[in-house]
This record gives sequence, structure tokens and C-alpha cells, in this order.
Amino acid sequence: MHIRFLKKAIAPKLFIPFLLLILITPQAFAAADSLVMKNGEHLYGKIKALDRNVLTFSTAYSSSDFKIKWQQVAEVYSSRVFLVTDASGERYYGSINTDSTSHNHVLVGNGSELMLIPVEKVVYIRPIKKDFRSRFNASLSVGYNLAKANNLQQFTIRSNFGYDAERWNYKMGFNMVRSSQDEVDNVRRTDANLGVQYFLPKDWFVLASSDFLQNDEQNLKLRSTASSGVGKYLIHTNRTTLTLAAGVAWNNETYTEADLDTRNSAEGFGGIDLNIFNMGDLSLRSIMSLYPGITEQGRIRGDFKLDIKYNLPLDFFVKLGTTFNYDNQPVAGAPETDYVVQATFGWEL
Repeated sequence: MHIRFLKKAIAPKLFIPFLLLILITPQAFAAADSLVMKNGEHLYGKIKALDRNVLTFSTAYSSSDFKIKWQQVAEVYSSRVFLVTDASGERYYGSINTDSTSHNHVLVGNGSELMLIPVEKVVYIRPIKKDFRSRFNASLSVGYNLAKANNLQQFTIRSNFGYDAERWNYKMGFNMVRSSQDEVDNVRRTDANLGVQYFLPKDWFVLASSDFLQNDEQNLKLRSTASSGVGKYLIHTNRTTLTLAAGVAWNNETYTEADLDTRNSAEGFGGIDLNIFNMGDLSLRSIMSLYPGITEQGRIRGDFKLDIKYNLPLDFFVKLGTTFNYDNQPVAGAPETDYVVQATFGWEL
């Protein structure tokens, strides 16, 4: 009697959770993204991003995200909404699924608005979310040198931050060098930049940016340059991007010497950005900008940056970077050129 009563009492309590598990589990699996690798392995989880030929994929059974070369993915399936960019610069929105008739293509979109894109032409994927974290990226690296001779100490920082919206891209960078040694004046050098891009069809974009430089070597208390113009991706693949940009700029300079007047000038602007990132754990980025004078005819300024990065486990990296500045008409007492070389260790988000 008591046993039969217990069975009747316990059965509903066990049945209800069991029923919920049956109902919820298929939907949980259905909501997951899935990958089929070229070696036949299946992965279930969430696509976080495809950028620079690396697909970031998270799973419930690993505390660390998987970093997968895009060429190693044979099939991809997801019903979630993504921003997908191809090598021609076209941007698409919708789900992404491998075409059942040709595994060399993916279908992107929803309903009747589906686009068929060759897999090798897909260069960028990002989920469309409203939360800030999913669209934010950052890297920070630091370096420190100490030498007994002359009590030399040097501290350096290199950093980059970015935010991706549907058609907008926001960027910010900050680099700093502080050096001191006995019987020599301290050296301070800081540069920073803020920029925004609005993407147009066919890999064109419009841009606006502000660059700032403080440099004791060139007697610059602050150089502020505001630029705007248009640009285009000449190369946009899973191995390399190459962009050209041109426009106009306004330059304002104040100096460390109190008797030097503030300098203002209108300038032209031209830039080239080369990014090579499919070299194993090694990547290279080079940026060169030229500013020919408009109101100061005959003056030409130039900035060159080069970063070589080697990726380590757990999103750590080591980086060797250099920045070179040129001005053929510097302020009195300042050299035409200046450069800095930085070796740093960092982490990226």
C-alpha cells in the first residue's frame, strides 16, 4: 500500500522534468550552429566571427573558443542572422548555410532573398547582435627595458580598439614611449588616433579620422590632424587586404618652445594600408600616409607604421613595431625625421 502510494506520488514529479527535457533539448540543439570539418568531424556551438581567415567557434564542452582556419571548414549551418562580407565588398544579412547541391557555395539570407556565394569569397562573418561586447575588439601590448649603464629605463605601450556596426566601423589606437637615463633629458613620445568608416557597395568606403602626436624629438607639444576622404579595398581576400584612401586634412601644431607660434595648414591626404594575416601564426600590417601641403606649398609630411605580430596560445602575442615620421619643413631646431622601434608582449580580445 505504501509502496504503491509512493509510486503515484513520485511519478508526476519525475515525469514533468523529463517532459520538459524532451521539449527543450531539441530546440537547444536546433538553435546551435554546426560545422562539418574537412576531416569529417562535427562541431556544435556558436559562430562568433570569421575575420582574417580565422573562424572563432565556441562550444559548451570547451572553456576556450576554437580558432579554425576557414579552409578547414567543409560545411556550415546556422539559422541565426549574420553580417557576411565577400571579397568584392558586398555585404549580406541573414542566415548562412552550405548549399546542398554544391558544397563549394553558401546560401546567405532569409526567405526568398538568398544569395549564393563561393566559400573562398567569404572573408568576414559576424553575428548581428545588439549587445556591445559582441561587436567590440581590442589588443594591448606593453614592453619594458632596463639597463644598468646610465640607469636606462624605457616603457612602451601599443594598443588598438575597434567596434563594428552593420555599416560602420570605429577604430582607436594609442602608442606611448617613455625613456629616461642619467645625464640625458627624458624622452616622451605619444601618438593616438580616432577613426570611423562607412562602408559602401563594391568595397568603397568614406572615412573621417583624427590623429594626435606629442614628440619631444621634433619639439611637438601637440600635432592634431583631422582628415576625411574616400577609400577602396583593392585586395580583399582571406589572406590579404590592401586599401587606398585619399582626401583632405587640416593640421594644427603647437610647440614645446614658448616663443614658437602655432602653425595651421590645409593639406591633401593619401594613404595605403596593407594587412597580411594568413601566414600561420605570423601577421604583418603596414600603413603609410602622406600629407602634401595646400596652404603651405612645398611642404610634405609622411607617417609610416609597421607591425609584425606572432600569435601565442590563449590569445597572447608578441609584436615588433616601428613608427617613422617625416617632415621636409620642420619647425626650427627640429630634425626632419624621427622613428621609434617597440618590442612588446600583449593580449587581444
